[in-house]
Amino acid sequence: MKNKRLKIVKTFKIIFNKNQHEYDLIVSENSDLTKYEIFASHSEDWHEDIQGKSLMVVIDDGNGFILENSIGKNMDFSTADRLRMILNVDEALSRSEPCKRAVEKNKRITIHL
Repeated sequence: MKNKRLKIVKTFKIIFNKNQHEYDLIVSENSDLTKYEIFASHSEDWHEDIQGKSLMVVIDDGNGFILENSIGKNMDFSTADRLRMILNVDEALSRSEPCKRAVEKNKRITIHL
């Protein structure tokens, strides 16, 4: 992975069914890669030691995905759910130009799951 400086380009606010802000997803990029990092929100639902903490980092280097947090052979459901969220956002940002422009207009987007 190259050491070019990453620029934050998007911040997603991930909201669950009961309008609970669960996660923040920060998307950073440079000319070589895109980095997705999920943080626990500052919601009271998280223990204060977890609030704002990075929970997962996935890098798209153009040839595939690099998982910075070691997951191992087994993955619990919450980790799988976070990975799914990242991959869904990556797919949405990779779609046709009109869809991509619509997503990129907003620096903060709420995703209802």
